[in-house]
Amino acid sequence: MILVDEAVKRLNTAGRGYGAVITPWSRRSKHRRTINEIEELVAPLQLPLELRSFWNTWDPGSAKWPCLDGFVPLDELAERYERERPLSPAVLLPIAGWGLSIIWVELGTATHPGGRVFRSNDDETFVDLWSFDLSGFFELLAGAFERELIDDVTGSLHRSHLEALATSHVREHVSALSPRRIESIDRSRYPAHWLSAEGLPADHFAIRGPSHTVAEFIEARIDNPQVRATLHGHYENTICGGPIRGCIGSFRDDTGEIQVFVPLLAGLTGAIGRDGEVELDVLAFAPGGTSFDGLSAKDDMQLAADMGVADLGNEVVVRLAAQMANLDTSIVATGLRPIR
Repeated sequence: MILVDEAVKRLNTAGRGYGAVITPWSRRSKHRRTINEIEELVAPLQLPLELRSFWNTWDPGSAKWPCLDGFVPLDELAERYERERPLSPAVLLPIAGWGLSIIWVELGTATHPGGRVFRSNDDETFVDLWSFDLSGFFELLAGAFERELIDDVTGSLHRSHLEALATSHVREHVSALSPRRIESIDRSRYPAHWLSAEGLPADHFAIRGPSHTVAEFIEARIDNPQVRATLHGHYENTICGGPIRGCIGSFRDDTGEIQVFVPLLAGLTGAIGRDGEVELDVLAFAPGGTSFDGLSAKDDMQLAADMGVADLGNEVVVRLAAQMANLDTSIVATGLRPIR
């Protein structure tokens, strides 16, 4: 595509004195096979047209420091994408590094062409929109070199100045419906097409209404230790822990308080770390025991999948049982929806 090629050429002209030059491929056949493999990996999401055009002509691995920390070489990109998931949004493909943060391109979905460029903050709890397309991103970098926005200490692009330039670049075109910053750790904040990329329906975070109060939930466990419930109240993280990654938190309403384990992936399909008023789906196991006969049923194995357990074998169930005892809680969250 003409726009992205022209933007790369402008970047090369502006960055040449700093060694920031993106070179074209010397051989074309191998990288085209790699592009096809990446396309298969991200399916049913789609590679944006500008990204494909860039990869077809230019070698991203040739773009090195001080052009950020360099772009991800094409033959390493599939591994990098797999490594970043499931913590990062599935719709974002990492294309470059910058300190502890990452530069991402948005993949296309059935309802959105993608192509926007984002930068994550260092702990990846949110992503900032930097450009509406890849050519605009290269123009942004070229503009930074043309303005000589170089850090005198590190010799690389000046962090705060480049961030300010990126903010100015998109400010006039964003709104509440298309925010500049998205909380990537809180999927309840995602645009509809990002939720679709996660395999979540648009109403995934719709409030269902409580089935129990905390006191009623505790009472129900007297006769049936393995109880499912939906609760409304205040959630607060306390510690992380265990062989199955997640957080322990306290949950309370006006009738009482319980301790809950939120497995990592269950939290990510909800809003792990979202302290405050929430609707919480919970499953109570038999306290401290290792006999979970109910988990052999098909629907309960699906529940284990919903909780983020990758391997649905009995070994994982036993590990989860042990973790419940070690963490002094036998209540597991299977869904977490913020109440706003």
